[in-house]
Amino acid sequence: MDCGKCNLRFDVVETLGRLLEFCGGLGHPRSEAVERWLAPRLKEYASNLAQYAAHKMQDAHQSAAQRHELVTLALDEAQVIADFAAKLKPARAEMTQTEGFGDKASISRHTITATFRASAEELPDATADELKEQFITVTYNLICDDSDQNAIHALQGVNAVLKLLHAQFPRITKAKITADGATDYAGSVFVRGVLMTDTKPSTGMEVLSHNHSIPGEGKAVNDMINGLMNMAMTRLRARGGAGASQQTADEVATSMDICALRGVQNFVTEVEKEEVTVVAPTGITKYYAKQRVDDEVVRCRRYTGIGRGTDLCIPCDAADREKLTGLMATTARACSVNGSTSEGRMQIKESRRLRKLHAEEALQRKVAARGARVAALPKQPP
Repeated sequence: MDCGKCNLRFDVVETLGRLLEFCGGLGHPRSEAVERWLAPRLKEYASNLAQYAAHKMQDAHQSAAQRHELVTLALDEAQVIADFAAKLKPARAEMTQTEGFGDKASISRHTITATFRASAEELPDATADELKEQFITVTYNLICDDSDQNAIHALQGVNAVLKLLHAQFPRITKAKITADGATDYAGSVFVRGVLMTDTKPSTGMEVLSHNHSIPGEGKAVNDMINGLMNMAMTRLRARGGAGASQQTADEVATSMDICALRGVQNFVTEVEKEEVTVVAPTGITKYYAKQRVDDEVVRCRRYTGIGRGTDLCIPCDAADREKLTGLMATTARACSVNGSTSEGRMQIKESRRLRKLHAEEALQRKVAARGARVAALPKQPP
């Protein structure tokens, strides 16, 4: 390696190794302990350090691949990020001791964010170059009284969002799904249901790929949105009044609508209880990028876009295949106390390059305006 920072860790390990080798040959009464205890520990630490470096390299590659996927989206494609949020405990502004200490059923919250390119339909005044640098994000919060979060629950939520997304933006017909490394998303049941089942008849969308993050690196935009929503809902409970009671899925969704976060739509959902048996290929969760080959095979890679990939067969009998077809949560929009709804909310985001360009243009206009004001001032007589 030519990078000094990367080479530093190897230099430290090599230096310690030479030092221990020198100490072991001194003939000191403790020299035996060097060979018996210190040297093996150094080898173990060096191995752990190399594995950690490889882990961070894979994380960096995965982040870069996700950004590349975003900027190369076609006008009919969307990047869809799915994540189960922390389950909510029923709460309200004033709670009795029984409510505060009792073990009440949790409320499930499934957050899915879709990002896709803006078009002239949404931004009619933007130039062609500006459209290339602007994206639309829509976040769907699916609130459910059934807190049993599993692969079937996750699959129903994703399918419901794909249907909502296509209904609101008919030009979006293809999705590239990304999730964290939870078994609900990385396991064979979800992969079989989202990649190897024809979702187009029921949702109007085709799933092109499914990626999930490596262990410990699953934080994404949904975590930030959920954090903001949690703070807003806590303020509602502290204030009291409308939105302070958050004890059912309907009340939680209504509270979220009152919070009115930009680009966030909130829906009350119901999921079906289904048992599906799918043969899980060994090590399928260790492959972080998956693409459909046919009804029985997916092509898997450890690194997104690198290598020919490994084809894995995920067999499923006819009965379970039928269960997975069209499996979808039912959704009902939440309404605030005044009858308004979050349905249809979206947020337009500019790329960093476009934001920088607009900031420079604003600065130039400010300087020009200041120069014009100075030039308009009456000149002082000499």
